[in-house]
Amino acid sequence: MILITLILAGILLLTESRITAFNNNVRWNGYGSMLYVLRGEAQAPMQYRVLIPWLWKLFGKRGKPAYNFIKGIGLWLALYGFAMFCEVAGVEPLVGVLFLAAVIPATFLFDYADCYYEFGFLAIAYTLSIGYVADFNLVWLIVLTFLATINRETGVFIPIGYLILNGGIVGTIALGATWLVSYIIPRLYYGRKGRYCGAVMFKENWKFLSKHFSVYHIVYFGLMLWVIGSMVFYPLWYGPALMTILFLVVLHIPSLWHETRVFTPALLYAIPVTIKGLM
Repeated sequence: MILITLILAGILLLTESRITAFNNNVRWNGYGSMLYVLRGEAQAPMQYRVLIPWLWKLFGKRGKPAYNFIKGIGLWLALYGFAMFCEVAGVEPLVGVLFLAAVIPATFLFDYADCYYEFGFLAIAYTLSIGYVADFNLVWLIVLTFLATINRETGVFIPIGYLILNGGIVGTIALGATWLVSYIIPRLYYGRKGRYCGAVMFKENWKFLSKHFSVYHIVYFGLMLWVIGSMVFYPLWYGPALMTILFLVVLHIPSLWHETRVFTPALLYAIPVTIKGLM
């Protein structure tokens, strides 16, 4: 599975790089945002999503090749993490990975890499939570929560998922505290920043989608409808994934609809349910 996911990640990276070439060097996303984030000149919340810029700095700021390599690792992490998740979810890992590889290009609308790491971290964390057998897993979950949160604030879904699956109060408190510390660190380091968009974006969303509605949005809005509809048939299927999509849908109703990447974690629920429904 490692080799298969590496090959698929390479293919997806080449595809994504071609599709998003028109916007991967602007200051608010993609490779172009690296220096702005490191200098503390980006806007919230991008200023606080520091994992990829810090990794890029660790690689010696070696331009776009280093950024693309880091993005490729994220794509591989998403694929391999999902293979792990499929195994504990009772779905054939190869089928799940191929399904994900076929759907994830619908996120290739703008150049971002954090969504792939977000998906991979959540998939691995839920795998460890579902297969929880020892305190050692909790140590890894704490590490994953830290990395997931400095990548995107949605790392909060790791302690939520752990609580639903295990009900362990001590573990939930430990993961929740890890998320809070990880959430605060970039904000203390870079200071207060204004948001690059408003909290309620109904007007902007309608204006953008009326002009730029594409196959990307058809795929992802279709997935949202399918996930919501499938709750009727699988109302209790793997609570953490269900909670993730419910929270994401609610949180993004007033926010940006056209950035399909924000709904990527929904695939943790949508793909296994779809496969189960087809079998």
